[in-house]
Amino acid sequence: PEGATKEASDGSLPLHRACTLAPPEIVRALLEAYPEGATKRTGAGDLPLHRACGRRRVPLQVVRALLDVYPKGATKEDRTGWIPLHLACKSRVP
Repeated sequence: PEGATKEASDGSLPLHRACTLAPPEIVRALLEAYPEGATKRTGAGDLPLHRACGRRRVPLQVVRALLDVYPKGATKEDRTGWIPLHLACKSRVP
């Protein structure tokens, strides 16, 4: 649980990294340990939801878990002005 709050040099949390690589169970465990992590931005301005939506093949359960904890994240823009839905659409277009 304590490790869930540790920021990397780029400002990301374990949750940011887990949203692109880990199974949904890991993401849920990190959210349970540190729910505020869903609201934290990286140094590049990304929420965990931006990271999840910007990657192909991220399980829908990951996106749902993030939205359950921080629904307002769906309307938050990244530094380029994109909301997570924009990133999801872009990442799924071949």
